[in-house]
Amino acid sequence: MKYLTPILLGVSSLLGVASLIVTSFTVSSFEENKASISQNLTKIEKLKEEMKEARALDHSKLARERRRNQELEDELKGKKQEFQLISEGLEGTREELKDLAVSIEDAENSLKKIQETIVLAREELESSKTSVFELESELPQIRSKISEAMNNSADLDRQKQDHESRMVGYPEVTDLLRDHYRRILKAMRKYELERPWLEKGESLSLKFESIDFESGLVTLPIGTEKGVKTKMAFAVQKNGKELCKIRITRAKRYFSLAEIIPMVGFPLHLQDFEKFDLVVL
Repeated sequence: MKYLTPILLGVSSLLGVASLIVTSFTVSSFEENKASISQNLTKIEKLKEEMKEARALDHSKLARERRRNQELEDELKGKKQEFQLISEGLEGTREELKDLAVSIEDAENSLKKIQETIVLAREELESSKTSVFELESELPQIRSKISEAMNNSADLDRQKQDHESRMVGYPEVTDLLRDHYRRILKAMRKYELERPWLEKGESLSLKFESIDFESGLVTLPIGTEKGVKTKMAFAVQKNGKELCKIRITRAKRYFSLAEIIPMVGFPLHLQDFEKFDLVVL
């Protein structure tokens, strides 16, 4: 125990010295760090000042650039408007040039037509000159014919007087001829209405009473009174076109029965019309 106490004291002394050394070293380190921090703070303050100045300078430059950009945008917008106006003017000028080209082409065509008309007029003028020359050459003959006609006028007057003297009894002769013509016309009409036969090529316009396509028979509203006879043949026509042919199988006074001749024409077309023309064959 005697020997342990001095050792402990020595160790504690060494620890105290060591702690003093560490403390002094820490204090000196702290002072150095404090000085370094102070220097860094000073530098930071300078940097802040420089940054403020740089920001102010940047703001100024940015404001100038913005103003410049705005001016450039305004100028560009003006240029665009000016370009648009120039483009519209050019488009209008192009349309005017097109219209002018069409007008020039029309004028050239009109000029060609006028030139052709002038050529034709010159040809007609030459022909007219030739005709005038011919007429001038024929003028003496015409004058001689006129004189002859004037000389013959006296003869014509005399002939006129002779004819007038002969026409004194003409009204009576005219009345006789007119009465004779009326009697002949009346007889011809009576003959046409009363004759009991039909001649070849004669045409009748009528409407069929009935048509039976299964049996091929048709009923006609005319008979022997109009000259229709058994075994007579007719061509059925419409608008000048032959539809078919029929043959009379039975003839009565006021109607008759006929059969459609097969394999001739187009009998089914009879149902498309109401009235037909019958031509005697």
